[in-house]
Amino acid sequence: MKDQRVHILTSWWCTNNCVFCMDDKTLRNFIGLEKLRSDLIKGLDYSNEVTFTSWEPTIHPKIVEMIRIAKDLWYRTIQIISNWRKYKDINFLLDLINAWVTDFIISIHWYNSRLHDSIVRKKWALDDVLKWIINISKLKKKYNLVFNTNTTIIRQNYKEVYKIVYFLEKFPIDSIVLNVVIPQEEAYKNKDDILVKYSLIAKEFSKINILQDKFKNIYINWFPYCLWNNLVSMIWFREPVFFEQDWINFARHSENHSLESSWKIDLEMINWKVKGEKCNWCKYFSDCEWIWKSYINIFWWEEFLAVK
Repeated sequence: MKDQRVHILTSWWCTNNCVFCMDDKTLRNFIGLEKLRSDLIKGLDYSNEVTFTSWEPTIHPKIVEMIRIAKDLWYRTIQIISNWRKYKDINFLLDLINAWVTDFIISIHWYNSRLHDSIVRKKWALDDVLKWIINISKLKKKYNLVFNTNTTIIRQNYKEVYKIVYFLEKFPIDSIVLNVVIPQEEAYKNKDDILVKYSLIAKEFSKINILQDKFKNIYINWFPYCLWNNLVSMIWFREPVFFEQDWINFARHSENHSLESSWKIDLEMINWKVKGEKCNWCKYFSDCEWIWKSYINIFWWEEFLAVK
């Protein structure tokens, strides 16, 4: 059970319009409470950890009740992933905490309003996010909260990744996760504007080694091992998305990065990812998450190396 987590997709609506969004934009209704309860009961066969996500869970009118249902069903960890733009006052945060949210993940993509807001394509977005970061920072110790951030790395911010991490380290954040953009849906439509080669991103990631040595809480998601050997300790196989468009998904999170011991979800991922001829001779063959097919369709294989 420890290697799996239930993902509840709360709705297909969002308060942002991110240039890198990977979600299916088909509009659907909010998940109902009876459907939620049924899915959570089903999920207990796999895990006692649940994440509320996709697109923006805080806009669901029954989000607090949903958290309480998960608590009543004895989910040990209740996580919520959000851009935190819907509600700006601390009372809503306290409602979520009192309902039993244990883990918070906040999406933040820059430390400057002009660029951050252009990435999410909404005005005042960074101001809202920073209010939440400050509020959660104040309450973290009192309520024993887990507090993580997500930053998606694209052409507009990849050269400043060191500065982003340095800025975030001022707050009591448990994990800073840097996500390499997944080129599908909106991100694929905007590929000419936002995509950058992994090999170029790796050069910028190398600059954060000194920060990782100091803080031990920086992780890189969806990044190939072969392009920067010194980054391997930071590459985190963190809950791949199961691309089945329903309200409930099951995702695996692993500490050993191994696909060989993975659950059935990785069989689904193979449909979206690929390995090249060089990969067969690489020492990371069994550990690598594979490369997105859509990325290879754009940049091909030249930058990848087989590490001996």
